[in-house]
Amino acid sequence: MKSYDCIIIGGGIAGLSSSIYLRRKNISTLIITLDIGGRTNIPEYIENYPGYKKIEGYKIPLICKEQAEELGAEFSYEKVNEIKKEKDYFIVNNYRTKIILFAFGKSPRILNVKNEDKFIGNGIDYNVRNYDSYKNRRVAIIGAGNSAFTSARELKNTAKEIIIIHRSEFKADEALVNEASSFCKFINSNVKEFNGKNKLESVLLENNEEIKIDNIIINIGFQNDISFVKDLVQLNESNEIIINERNESSVKGIYAAGDCSSVPFKQSIISAGEGAKAALSIYQYLTGSKIKTDWMH
Repeated sequence: MKSYDCIIIGGGIAGLSSSIYLRRKNISTLIITLDIGGRTNIPEYIENYPGYKKIEGYKIPLICKEQAEELGAEFSYEKVNEIKKEKDYFIVNNYRTKIILFAFGKSPRILNVKNEDKFIGNGIDYNVRNYDSYKNRRVAIIGAGNSAFTSARELKNTAKEIIIIHRSEFKADEALVNEASSFCKFINSNVKEFNGKNKLESVLLENNEEIKIDNIIINIGFQNDISFVKDLVQLNESNEIIINERNESSVKGIYAAGDCSSVPFKQSIISAGEGAKAALSIYQYLTGSKIKTDWMH
């Protein structure tokens, strides 16, 4: 079982910001997440993030992820199934850690079909993470709402072929649907399972039709999944993790930052600051060192 100083649960701006600060302090860090960026990826452009007059939404978390990886942060694309206390450590899935930082927002809703877990991060994404990874590839987008059709539009000039698989009537704006109809194929069906050897190769529909595919993007909405924290830490009436000014929860060794915490105003820039603050608190807790003013950090 691999051990880390800190495991961050959530790959949004708060978690990414924390990982950058922790790695600059040489704190071994693992981020467990289903996606990168969370809801920051949804808007086509963001115009109120300091340092950028106007930037595509997906680029902010992508830049943060690259920065974190360059500093040595590790990523594991999986769902958190279990957290338990074992002496002086926490066990998260199959990893051991001294500290947990909850930094999840609303999590992408999963399909719960066969082999979905197997291909997360290896053909299955829950948002458009990096345009280059879809270049000249066959992409299937699962969903019927604005997010699915926005993903299709964003990949219009990148993917070789785009298929939208939907199990209900379209819920997206009519303009988005009309635009997508000019470059997308629509399939009205439920998904039965995903298949492939070392990577995703095909999707099996409920009528047993198998479609060869390179990438799947699942855009069926978000959910506020607190199943793994509700019996672990104290929550407020909004099911947010109650924290103090140092991002500490009601349980020693567990911190929270971003949309899952009780801090008001759910904005990307606030999540970035809260993530940095949580990281400095964690560093101080682990080392007993004082935080010095350092413009390099």
